[in-house]
Amino acid sequence: MVERDLAKVEVAGSSPVIRSEKMNGVYILECANGRYYAGSTNDLERRLAEHRRGHCHSTKYVLPVQLKAFIETETLKQARQLEYSIKKRKSRKHIEELIDKNKIPI
Repeated sequence: MVERDLAKVEVAGSSPVIRSEKMNGVYILECANGRYYAGSTNDLERRLAEHRRGHCHSTKYVLPVQLKAFIETETLKQARQLEYSIKKRKSRKHIEELIDKNKIPI
């Protein structure tokens, strides 16, 4: 996992938005139905915009979504592997532990 400067986080609407260079990592969203969605990206700002516009099949019917955590990785491959391991566990408790450790301050 990569350390990052949380001072670069700004609040936009109901969810924080990272305003910095493109970053690889895994993001965790909370959907309107209370469920969590984990995904990986190399451009968090773009990906959040896609989710919020309803351009992502997995979340388009559970809008709005709120960014709960972002776990930065060195490479996109590492992000994809971490995303896979989170989804494979299918554990709400595990996801909430990750959120607590990697929470985006509002």
